[in-house]
Amino acid sequence: MLFNREIDHRTIENCHEDLEKAFIEYEQIPDLVDLDLDDIELKKLQVQSHELVDKYFQIENPKDINPIGLEVKLQAKVGSTTIRGVIDRLELDEFGELVVTDYKTGSPPRNNSESSKLSGVNLYALLCQEVFGRLPSKVQLIYIAKPVTIIATPTLGTLKGVQQRSDAIHKAVESACEKGDFRPNPSPLCSWCGYQELCPAKGGTLPDA
Repeated sequence: MLFNREIDHRTIENCHEDLEKAFIEYEQIPDLVDLDLDDIELKKLQVQSHELVDKYFQIENPKDINPIGLEVKLQAKVGSTTIRGVIDRLELDEFGELVVTDYKTGSPPRNNSESSKLSGVNLYALLCQEVFGRLPSKVQLIYIAKPVTIIATPTLGTLKGVQQRSDAIHKAVESACEKGDFRPNPSPLCSWCGYQELCPAKGGTLPDA
């Protein structure tokens, strides 16, 4: 909503106003309704969301951004794999080059894991190359809650690596489907999973498909 405004109207006050309008709009949308929040929890979410707006404006001035697409859905056949993605923000820099931006509300990664976190936006860079025939000048992750931005410059070598990993994952999934072999991969995130009773790593049993 902010980036659909005229440049001079992309102010922090208007952004807070847009957020209030979004909450009203989402009163009937499952993304919010299905969270089943009580009044106190909903108020907490609203307060935290407004805090994120304030932090966003510490990162960049939206008046300086030239977006050409928001929530851009792309799809391309790359090698043997069909890749799909939704780019949060696709823009042009001051030289007319493509920039891929992805918003994050979690914590930024440690330095030794930045490359893995960039795999998603590098995948978007590959889609831009395939769909538009243009390699983005940079990809960036904006961690709003911190606030901090991680920026990288994709190369043809980077895209080749992304394609190879995508093909490998595709083949691994196909092989698992053929053999019916879906091995669990336990991690600290397991505590958030709602399917633990079905997971062999937690003593569960997968139902027959």
